[in-house]
Amino acid sequence: MQFARAVEVYEQIEGTTKRLEMTGLLVGLLRDTPPEDLDKVVYLTQGRIHPDYLGVELGLAEKMVIRVLAHATGLDEARVGNLWKEKGDLGLVAEQVIASRRLKPLESTPLTVAKVYANLDSIAQEGGEGSQERKIRLPRPSPRRPIATAWNAHTTCRPTSAKWPGSSRRKG
Repeated sequence: MQFARAVEVYEQIEGTTKRLEMTGLLVGLLRDTPPEDLDKVVYLTQGRIHPDYLGVELGLAEKMVIRVLAHATGLDEARVGNLWKEKGDLGLVAEQVIASRRLKPLESTPLTVAKVYANLDSIAQEGGEGSQERKIRLPRPSPRRPIATAWNAHTTCRPTSAKWPGSSRRKG
């Protein structure tokens, strides 16, 4: 399933205050989701990667997301931080900086729910001494740099898709 489809529904849900309409949109998304992606869509919708009983959390502090966004877009960390103070939501900041980044990808491959989930799961599993730098500073996307890989994957899609993994509306 294309991640853009889930993002489209998340945007519609965000745009309404009507509970029944939200429920209908979510039911439609879940009905359209192929069985192999259903668990991933449910967890992403909840802002989680795994069930609570596993105790695995994404564990991305705001400052780390700012560093990743700065690294992925070529913007200064201070500029990204100031945008966060202005907007109050890192997801909205991600959307804006991805849309206005200096370096645009030459080619864009549609992002899938499975890819987004796998990248975020890699982030959640990463740990240990020096893990933050490994996640951010390696020269290109790799399993040893899952946060940057996840955000770089999002930088090849629509800016609104970049908003959801970092959004403070999605706790996890």
